[in-house]
Amino acid sequence: MDLQKEKGKQRLAGGSCFSAACIRLTRFKYVAKQGGKYSTSVPNGKGVQVHIGSYQTEEEAAKAVDVIRLFLHQEPVNFVADEYDATHIRASASSLNELVASMRPIQKKPPSSRFKYVSGRKNGTYMAQLQKGKGRALHIGMFKTEEEAARAIDVASVFLNEEPVNFGADDYDSEHIRASASSLTELIDGLNTTKRKAKASRFKHVVEQDGKYRAVVPNGKGGHFQTRGHQTEEEAAKAVDVIRLFLHQEPVNFVAEEYDIAHIAASASSLKELIDGFRFKYVSRQDGKYKASVPDGKGARVRVGGYQTEEEAGKAVDVIRVFLHQEPINFVAEEYDSAHIKASASSLDELVASMRAVSQKSSSSRFKYVNRMKNGTYRALIAEGKGRALYIGHFKTEEEAPELLMSQDCFCLVQNQEPVNYGADEYDSAHIRASASSLDELVASMRPVPKRSTRFKYVNLMKNGTYKALLTQSKGRALYIGLFKTEEEAARAVDVTRVFLNKEPVNFGADEYDSAHIRASASSLTELIASIRDRKQNRDKAINDAVA
Repeated sequence: MDLQKEKGKQRLAGGSCFSAACIRLTRFKYVAKQGGKYSTSVPNGKGVQVHIGSYQTEEEAAKAVDVIRLFLHQEPVNFVADEYDATHIRASASSLNELVASMRPIQKKPPSSRFKYVSGRKNGTYMAQLQKGKGRALHIGMFKTEEEAARAIDVASVFLNEEPVNFGADDYDSEHIRASASSLTELIDGLNTTKRKAKASRFKHVVEQDGKYRAVVPNGKGGHFQTRGHQTEEEAAKAVDVIRLFLHQEPVNFVAEEYDIAHIAASASSLKELIDGFRFKYVSRQDGKYKASVPDGKGARVRVGGYQTEEEAGKAVDVIRVFLHQEPINFVAEEYDSAHIKASASSLDELVASMRAVSQKSSSSRFKYVNRMKNGTYRALIAEGKGRALYIGHFKTEEEAPELLMSQDCFCLVQNQEPVNYGADEYDSAHIRASASSLDELVASMRPVPKRSTRFKYVNLMKNGTYKALLTQSKGRALYIGLFKTEEEAARAVDVTRVFLNKEPVNFGADEYDSAHIRASASSLTELIASIRDRKQNRDKAINDAVA
């Protein structure tokens, strides 16, 4: 516990935080960027941080830091002292809390309204909310203008046999309002003009919304059964009839002779199963994608997922059924080449593994177990059996990268199988088996090495072109030092940190550093890293000023 307190004090003293959850630092001291805004947190000299607030620009936040420091009789750290009137700052508030309260940015308030029970929202709309007494509020809806919201309040009041509160009673026909709806809920639904409403269809229990059709079937208990996403209203109408027939009710949109009632009753074990796979059998939607779950005839299910459309998932169901010598149930049998499907894999596990890979890629490759991904790379994924797949790696091309082409065949040779992409005479099987002590070691050696490393130790190249200095410590921990423009700067920052920790430098010779001066330059590791970053920021600022 004492160690944690000491670390906390060091963070407060240095004005920085080095944990993985920290917000991103800026070029100004005690200013950090978080959520698109700049927050300030200044040590008050008593081990406590003074949080001022969040600002739109880092310059505003930096000036707020300096103002707080001047009030505490400390020197500014972001701008020169000549830019501030210290006497005026100390006289502007009687206490630190009063000063901080006056400096915090004023939050943008939603627009007010001149009508009763109407309030503005930040997005520019107006909410109508009628107070019914005893702290209860009746939400009527959101409206584009405050006049619409005010009139909605008045109409609801008149419906409840009360006087309107925003406009005169002569503006409303009370008898017409009370006769326009059978309940208050129905009245509010009619008043809420911003709510997207479904359009009625010429078929019973079918509604149109956003260009598609839904089947909404009453369940007899005040609720509804729904199926969504039908392209035409005829499809939705047939869905209504199928659900009713499954519930032993008469169809209401088409005649009963158009349906095979026995087949409908046997098509699902429950109504939920019927609705989930209504358009295509054994297909369900989850997280925006479609999954296929097919009974294998032995009490288990074969699952394949990740399809963009339900048609693809429906065809996956049929392919698995054809492989199992069963009839397809979503499309006609003439659409499938059963001989080709059965010959495409030696087992059901191999077929499922290949189908899973296909569902996640954008196009196929001419090599076996090679898939072209949407980002243009090629993935090597080999079926191992029992539904498992061995991931080898992502590669740039399918022809030029020898790691990709050989990885599949090397796997086959290690497993004493025939290669699947090139002839066996192109490989030295004895050399391949002797090149690694295990399959994991072989696969690891064939995976492409990311080109992010540099010629210096503990220095990595980032995607934005900067260099990160990250010093590995004991027990898998890593100490983040900072980001630098050149790899030499990052390498020297690593060496300086190691010298401070009484370790040998790893990037340049020990004679290039004054170890006594480095250890005396800071009282703690946190302070040393903060000074390294400060020197870097000052150097960058000087370069920018010289260029300007």
